[in-house]
Amino acid sequence: MAEAARRRLESESFDLLVVGGGATGAAIARDAATRGLRVALCERGDFASQTSSQSSKLIHGGLRYLQHGDFRLVFESLAERRRLLDTAPHLCRPREFLYPCYAGRFPSPMLLSLAWACTTRLPYGKRRYAAARSTPTRSIGWRPGCATRACRARSKYVDCQTDDARLVLENVLDAMTSGAVTLSYVEIQPDLRRSDSFHVAQALDRERGERFEIRARLMVNATGPFCDSFSGGPRKLRPTLGVHLVVDGDRLPTQGRAVVVHSPRDGRLAFLLPAGRRTIIGTTETDWPGRPPRPEDEIRALRRDVDYLLELANHAFHPPTCDPAM
Repeated sequence: MAEAARRRLESESFDLLVVGGGATGAAIARDAATRGLRVALCERGDFASQTSSQSSKLIHGGLRYLQHGDFRLVFESLAERRRLLDTAPHLCRPREFLYPCYAGRFPSPMLLSLAWACTTRLPYGKRRYAAARSTPTRSIGWRPGCATRACRARSKYVDCQTDDARLVLENVLDAMTSGAVTLSYVEIQPDLRRSDSFHVAQALDRERGERFEIRARLMVNATGPFCDSFSGGPRKLRPTLGVHLVVDGDRLPTQGRAVVVHSPRDGRLAFLLPAGRRTIIGTTETDWPGRPPRPEDEIRALRRDVDYLLELANHAFHPPTCDPAM
């Protein structure tokens, strides 16, 4: 299959060349191919090998945006969630979320109830998965050890989780079914030369070390956080580092529910997310230092980010469940 894709990339001309095989690039390729365009999709590594396989794995209805009053993004999130629920219910699974409310801290149970009421009445929100309610602490079962002394109520709502890498791969496969040519381990150079009505991109087969050319009318830069380093032009992004911690579920039990928590340090919203026998804690959002990130950079969690997430998780449970020395 890879041999056939390579031959097609060299011999055919395309309407669209998509560079980057993450969530954005795969979705663009699929959408364009289903509209009848001749599409090529190239990824320098494995499909979904970067950000798109290391996300919080949420298909959410805009909770964070609602917190900041960005209703435009709330509308967009609800619309996209509904679209995924309709087209790929096996990859957009409902998950119960708990949102503890603490005495004297934002948000109050009344404010949360008002927010959920508004959300369920927005277009695209009128679906059974959007239902939410605030409940006194005694009426919702909670694993012993949770910090309950100051907790006055827990708002319960339903959002969605996904397998992020599988979602990307299914978009790639659907694009192929619609006629797109897709190939991984092909690195595209951003410099294009003109030939008739086509642009000619220089490509490197990273497995064979061979160079070849791809002809396309238009190229889309879908390299995610590496957009600036790929294009080499003026900086357009403000990249941030989002860190997740993965711990054994026994150390941080959620009873199959996701839990919304706020950092005691700065009030930032984060999640404790069940993931099989594990629990995911995340995420951070710290500015990336220096020059734009590149795919070959060694991107890893910083100690201060790990400490921040451990502090957040331990604040939500009493006694603490995560060892800061881990």
